[in-house]
Amino acid sequence: MRKLVISVAMIAMMFAAVVAGAQSAGDWYNKAIDEEDFEKKIEYYTKAIELDPGFVWAYENRGGVYKRLGRYDEAVADYLKAIELDPGKTSVYYNLGNTYCDLDRYDEAVTIYTKGIESDPEFLYLYNSRGIANENLGRYDEAIADYTTAIELDPEFQYSYFNRGYMYRKLGRHDEAISDYTKAIELDPDYAKAYNNRGCAYRDLGQHDEAIADFTKVIELIPGFAGAYNNRGWVYYLMGDYTRALEDVTISLDLDPDDAYALDDRANIYRELGRYDEAMEDIENAIELEPDAEWAYSTRGLIYTDMGDIIKAKADLIKACDMGDEEACDALDELGN
Repeated sequence: MRKLVISVAMIAMMFAAVVAGAQSAGDWYNKAIDEEDFEKKIEYYTKAIELDPGFVWAYENRGGVYKRLGRYDEAVADYLKAIELDPGKTSVYYNLGNTYCDLDRYDEAVTIYTKGIESDPEFLYLYNSRGIANENLGRYDEAIADYTTAIELDPEFQYSYFNRGYMYRKLGRHDEAISDYTKAIELDPDYAKAYNNRGCAYRDLGQHDEAIADFTKVIELIPGFAGAYNNRGWVYYLMGDYTRALEDVTISLDLDPDDAYALDDRANIYRELGRYDEAMEDIENAIELEPDAEWAYSTRGLIYTDMGDIIKAKADLIKACDMGDEEACDALDELGN
């Protein structure tokens, strides 16, 4: 009986092996599509590739899983293989370019996006993503051109309006930035980031009421968005409403205690209120978080100035001025450097 049981078990194993071996590359591919576990997805795509080494979709999809897992080098290898097998598959250029961006390899990303565009000049996502890569390389005019082309291909693609608006604001073209952010909001009324960035553009133009309205809308959409509270608080600061400024920036820091910019902002508010000990505590924490931030030394120098400690004030202001902070340089001149 024991021998019979063993024989049956062996037969079952052999049958299972035959069944497994009978599965096609397409079967493994479909199994990978349906699978939720990433490691198993990789295993199934790999089996599909072993059975069909020219299975472009399997390489591309396995690359996508590697990318999701942060295994970028393996993702790049799969995407490059997919392009080798099918140079006309535009989506692979898009995915490979995005992976290069994840690796901060923006020059390579631009090259790949451009090859994708040559393959399919109507693929608007390639223009939008190439714009982002150009933006990170400091090529702002090229980025604007890419976003503009994406908009021409699809006038209802809100993300390119948002991205172009960001470029316009960075170049000081605030009216154009506001126009683009407004269009993005028209296309997506719940686009919180567009409200936030439009609020910043309004603030830059001194249109404080409009800025506050936008930051308030962001808070309504995302109550836990620390940056919106800080941004609104800073507008209140600019308006001289230090009480509401302090309330908002404190909420921001409750949500994100390690935001050095918010700590600097609150230090400035405390300084205006004459609460120098609290101001000094905040700016010391900001410097600990951002030891190379010229604005933090400038703020501390101004606090020391108000406290009457001119020696320490000059030391901080000289350091900030040498690092390129114009406000610190002006403050030094006032002290009679």
